[in-house]
Amino acid sequence: MRRAFTALVLACGGLAGCGGGAPARPNLVLIVLDTARADHFSCQGYARPTTPHVDALAARGVRFSEARSVAPWTLPAHMSMFSGLLPRDHGATWAAFSEPESAPLRELVAREFAPADPGRMLGARLAAAGYQCLGFSPNPWVARSKGFAQGFAAFHELWRDEERAAFAPAAPADALDSTLSGATVRGVAAALEARDEERPFFLFVNLLDPHFPYEPPEPYRARLGGTAAGVARVLEGGRRTELAMIAGASPFTPDELVPLYDGELATADHFVGVLVAALERAGVLDDTLVAVTSDHGELLGEEGLWSHQRSVADELLHVPLVLKLPGDARAGTVSDDPLASNLDVYATLLAAAGLVPPAGPSRDLCAPSPAARELLVGEYDTSRAYLRQLAGVNTAFDPEREPRALHQLYTAGWRTLCVSHEPQHTVPRTPSAPGDPSAEMTRAGELLREWLAARDASAAVRAGALRDDAAAREGLEDLGYVGDDGADEDGR
Repeated sequence: MRRAFTALVLACGGLAGCGGGAPARPNLVLIVLDTARADHFSCQGYARPTTPHVDALAARGVRFSEARSVAPWTLPAHMSMFSGLLPRDHGATWAAFSEPESAPLRELVAREFAPADPGRMLGARLAAAGYQCLGFSPNPWVARSKGFAQGFAAFHELWRDEERAAFAPAAPADALDSTLSGATVRGVAAALEARDEERPFFLFVNLLDPHFPYEPPEPYRARLGGTAAGVARVLEGGRRTELAMIAGASPFTPDELVPLYDGELATADHFVGVLVAALERAGVLDDTLVAVTSDHGELLGEEGLWSHQRSVADELLHVPLVLKLPGDARAGTVSDDPLASNLDVYATLLAAAGLVPPAGPSRDLCAPSPAARELLVGEYDTSRAYLRQLAGVNTAFDPEREPRALHQLYTAGWRTLCVSHEPQHTVPRTPSAPGDPSAEMTRAGELLREWLAARDASAAVRAGALRDDAAAREGLEDLGYVGDDGADEDGR
């Protein structure tokens, strides 16, 4: 394998140069493996065989071994990939669900909002350039009501019974066939068959399998060491379980949950293989740029923490990032760019389509000389409604002790945790990183102050009306983001 500090440079002049005979307007596919932490991918050195299909794509393209997300949970991370903006600027964070402060969270999360500049969104840009845009999301955060469907000819929300049923098999062939991802990939296959073959397409697919509750189907449960008893334990607590885990009252140990998580990751990888096979059957894989990444990782008991809230730990921000380029250009390349990010998917896909990405922090990873980046920040804020909800499932949880903001600052050589805007801890990212911890702590504080001062409030999402979307609310309850009627914020 060849290693490259910068993304795809190595003497190639952009995507066309990288691909030799690559088409000027390739098809584009973005696959987001929800909640997939990079260090559990076998191509990243993990001991278990969790991701053979992603590994195979990486062998045909470029793997960014040090990619980080800009947020530790679904909504802000996806909005950054779709808008090319930082959560600091686009505002699709818990802060968007903070007012009125007295309202229950399960009502606040139903709020609609729209991007400040809808035409900036990835689908809108590509549609305006003649792309057919097709989206498949089983995650209620990645929804039409949150602004993600701009420019999409079809955006399927598979948490809705009627949409999922449209792609359900008459007779499931096996346990995998019955899953939400099974319905998703059947929908993709149908969309590829019905597409206009005279136009390029952009396909977005979210695969939700690695998200809690962990219930991997066979053969992946047993293959990765999970047990039926472990799955039963996960499911018996119902919707309150993950909230309690986030609030510090986990009934599980890592030995119980890691094999189940790995089984779900292997399940998602299986469906990556199904998607690739569908592209091959359609005769378009060679002419397609396939980007595989994650929105964020998952905490599996590190320092007593679980899930993907209340933290910006590296386990949450270190994400996979693979680009399979048209014509298999740069096959087998591994980039150790320390500041690559899933944020860069936005500019990379637009540039591949022959468009000039709008100004912003997203970088074209295929550019001959990617724009310089000295700092990457993973950020997290919360809301009082969310903290009250956690207190409702664990009386030992004290919302008043929670920091309102967490930031993880990455430079080429150092990683620094900042709590409530103050540096708390710094570690070198490589053994040979120049500098010393004391100086890096001081520098991190200065960088964060400059970074916060650069916030562009005009780019923040525009809040709309609260609406009663029972399907979305129930979907978020199933995923452990919102308490059901038995787990209200005041513990009722």
